[in-house]
Amino acid sequence: SRFTVLPPTLRDEYRDFSPSAESRTGIRREIGVGDDDQVVLMVGSGFRTKGVDRAIRAVAAVAADSGRRPHLIIAGDGKAEPYRALARTCGVQAQINFLGGRADVPELMAAADVLLHPAYNENTGAVLLEAMAVGLPVLTTDVCGYASYVIDAGAGCVLQSPFNQLSLDTALYVMLRTDPATWRRQGTAYTQRPLFYSMPDKAVDLIEQTASGGPHRARKSGDVIYLSERLHLGEAEATFDGILSLSGETFRQAPGRCTLRFVRQGTGYFLKKHNGVGWREIAKNLVSLKLPVLGAQNEWHALHVLRRKGVKTPAPLGFGTRGRNPARRESFVIMEEIADSISLEHLSQQNGLSNDASLKRDLIRGLAGIARNLHLNGVNHRDFYLCHFLIDKRVATTGEAPRKDSVDIVLIDLHRAQIRRSTPMRWIVKDLGGLYYSAMDINLSRNDRFRFIKAYSGQSLRVALEVPVDWGKVEKRALALYRSERAALQ
Repeated sequence: SRFTVLPPTLRDEYRDFSPSAESRTGIRREIGVGDDDQVVLMVGSGFRTKGVDRAIRAVAAVAADSGRRPHLIIAGDGKAEPYRALARTCGVQAQINFLGGRADVPELMAAADVLLHPAYNENTGAVLLEAMAVGLPVLTTDVCGYASYVIDAGAGCVLQSPFNQLSLDTALYVMLRTDPATWRRQGTAYTQRPLFYSMPDKAVDLIEQTASGGPHRARKSGDVIYLSERLHLGEAEATFDGILSLSGETFRQAPGRCTLRFVRQGTGYFLKKHNGVGWREIAKNLVSLKLPVLGAQNEWHALHVLRRKGVKTPAPLGFGTRGRNPARRESFVIMEEIADSISLEHLSQQNGLSNDASLKRDLIRGLAGIARNLHLNGVNHRDFYLCHFLIDKRVATTGEAPRKDSVDIVLIDLHRAQIRRSTPMRWIVKDLGGLYYSAMDINLSRNDRFRFIKAYSGQSLRVALEVPVDWGKVEKRALALYRSERAALQ
């Protein structure tokens, strides 16, 4: 309750920045490149974190594939020698230039063709906004805190996690061969919004309010609310009570929680409201040696963790919690809708898997990859069923042309997910058993099951069947769930 998120900020010099043609020519002449040469710019100290090694390999790949020789210019302080050695190994030492620290970064950006920022990790990445303000197209990784602004503005390309060098090479190749006019125009227009120049004033206002005992002193301890600008909520709606009063199509109603869909500016969103589980539910879970789910914070946390690990989930755009009493605590989470999608459960009921062997193989590998990613990173879902996986309806349509890429699978409904340093084997067995149980009516073949086991384990089939998962226990749990369901239906 004592934290306030301030907006990102740009210095006033980036407002309506318009360098002259003479400045661009002068900068290029200084760094030794011609007017027609392609310049890829990196800005920032800490070369290892910023991904200079990734950038050098990408420039080398572009040079090898296209025959063109883009120049990589690196402005910032750091130990350059290891990267010069890498450039020599890649055969592009003549195309790499380390400038050291510079005070004329806006002018450097105006003289470049692409800002490359393939960071390993980056809390914010103010350089992305600076490049957009100058009109420089951006190629970056989604681990940067400000990468979402590049997507919102349509000012370049953001690579999704987990990082893949070939994806970076391809994206740089495409960007250098594409007319940058649209990226430039959209980036500069987006960063002229007053939001990006308001942070100092907002910070001063907050300090003065706190010093004078103003509104922030009146906030109740433990109350938290965060709402993304992408939600396009009105002023009255952007409050805790306003969120809980939103109307829409109710998708699910359960004791203590409700899920509804609402639409703003043509985009659908899902709101999950938690009204407190009550002491009886908390006691029942504790007696059963289970940690009770007390609100939306569990799903909010899991969504962020899994997206960082490369698992596709709905975009988390809003979160709030208030109240001290764990049995009556109110909370909510808002996610962007996965539009035009179908769950794998519905697809299987329509015989969409039985009729398309290629799609079924792709989905088996995709599901195995998601399960492997979760369990290697200490996460178990607890409701790991086909109904909680979504794919694009168009991909699911049988009879379409063969797919060139793997199928994107989105994992949903994470409110019961658990996150630890490592996933206990009993929870791995429960997740995998639940998934197998939900797929028992799809007519999986023996080879289908082996294909999943091999992809999940990342080992040869012989090794995968022996360690580390006891697949006999997985099948036993799946059969127990299946028999229990059939008995309940009779």
